[in-house]
Amino acid sequence: MSIALRFAPWLLAGSLLAADPFAGTWILSLAESKLAGPYAGFKSETLVIAEQGDQLLIVASVTLRDGSSSTFKEAVAKRGGKLS
Repeated sequence: MSIALRFAPWLLAGSLLAADPFAGTWILSLAESKLAGPYAGFKSETLVIAEQGDQLLIVASVTLRDGSSSTFKEAVAKRGGKLS
C-alpha cells in the first residue's frame, strides 16, 4: 500500500476539522421561525458564509413580503476583533 493511501484518511480528517463550522449556505425556514420586529416582514433570507484566510465573508440576501430585496456583504475576523 502506498504512503499516500495510508495517510489519506488522516489528511481528509484534518481538512474537515480545519473548516469553520459556520461556513456554508444558510436558508431561512419561515415555517420553523418566529420572526418579530424588523424581521417580521421577511419573505426569504439566504446567508452565505465563506472562509477567506483569517476572515469570514458574509453575504446576506433578503426579500421582504412587499417584493423588495437587498444584499448585505461584510468581512469579519474569524477570531473576533478588528480586521487588519
